[in-house]
Amino acid sequence: MDGDAVGAATPPELVPPATDVGNTAMDGVVGGGGCGAEGGAAAKAAAAAAAAAAAAAAATTDAAAPSADAAEPAMIDDTGTGNGGGGLAPSAEAGTLAGVAAGGDADAADVAADEADDGMPITALDMSHEPTGARLHQQPDHVHHPPPRLPALRVLSLRQNAITALPPLPYPALTHLDLYLNALTSVTAAAFPSGAHLEMLDLSFNGIKSLGAFPDTAVLPALRELFLIRNRVSRIRGLRLSALRMLELGDNRLRSIDDLSGVPGLTSLWLGRNKITELTGLDAVPGLTQLGLQSNRLTSLVPGLAPVVGLRELYVSHNGLTSLEGIGHLTQLHTLDVASNRIEFISDMEALVNLREFWINNNRLASFDNLATLATTCPALATVYLEGNPLADDPDYAARSLGVLPAGLSQLDALPVPLVRRRLSEGPAALAWAGIGRVAAADAP
Repeated sequence: MDGDAVGAATPPELVPPATDVGNTAMDGVVGGGGCGAEGGAAAKAAAAAAAAAAAAAAATTDAAAPSADAAEPAMIDDTGTGNGGGGLAPSAEAGTLAGVAAGGDADAADVAADEADDGMPITALDMSHEPTGARLHQQPDHVHHPPPRLPALRVLSLRQNAITALPPLPYPALTHLDLYLNALTSVTAAAFPSGAHLEMLDLSFNGIKSLGAFPDTAVLPALRELFLIRNRVSRIRGLRLSALRMLELGDNRLRSIDDLSGVPGLTSLWLGRNKITELTGLDAVPGLTQLGLQSNRLTSLVPGLAPVVGLRELYVSHNGLTSLEGIGHLTQLHTLDVASNRIEFISDMEALVNLREFWINNNRLASFDNLATLATTCPALATVYLEGNPLADDPDYAARSLGVLPAGLSQLDALPVPLVRRRLSEGPAALAWAGIGRVAAADAP
């Protein structure tokens, strides 16, 4: 990937804001690799989503656990081992979703049933592809052969396989389903049992084009997180999920935010790396607190942000913005990323008294006097990225920046402020080695 942003953000303390590749939900829950961040403002929400998924999985596992005198729940992975013994191992010849779930052995389903009967319910199952394993292929003539019924199963990972269609999934307790990197072109209501408890669904890296036939609230009444990174979705219209709180549509084919009326409870929306030219449609989601629109084609934030007065995190790096007009009413804003735009002047920030993280690197700022306004408008500011602006060419960039920024600042660009001050006392060469500003490499020892 080229490093452009897709979705949520990377901790600013570790990496300067630039780009990301979006969130995936199941990392750390049932194994399986993620998309990963490729430097820049990228994975804060991904970490939060993973942590939430892990907590949910742990909570549901605990809730399903038998009494103290019973056996522990079995955690089955794709190596065929479980913490209660007796795994469901995939065989090299297994080619269908049913076959791999049963380990290519007709007796494996009985093993799962026996474990449940013995007080050892399987609550998490990882059938992700590994380089040495067989991929799952769900062929149309096998859709009537689902994996064995596991009534206590809550977490199921099928990532990195070659599944083209989902059969009805006989898992009434399922809360987390990971289908990242398969070959799905659609997902319909028929795949889910009546009264499904699903809370998180990851369909990233598939071939889904339309959300028109996507299961609605009647089928998925508890769904709170939906990941659709890098599919072929061109319109949001058709999505109807009243419980949904987080929607990730990074790296699709969106040209507008056309219809969010079916997801009125959204608090997190990630639309990075699309082709969106205008910020509209947010009046349908007034409770939004996180918004990611990195790597789109925005030239203005006016008037699109007006309805989302409670916004706490805004990521609009790698667009064509020329000003900060349109953010002045966001009094709850905690994090603002406008890196890699065309902004020449800091303005409209008088009401941003809660702002703590400000990424405006790689723009066109040239005035330290303009920078000084942050000391009074944003007294809580803790982290500022300014590198890549014309003012960073100044030999005294670090000293002049610290001289006008809020006294409580803890990080300038990639370095903690105490370290910057120590490097200042050691001279320009030390700053060059630390990567502050654009001190010529020739000045380094």
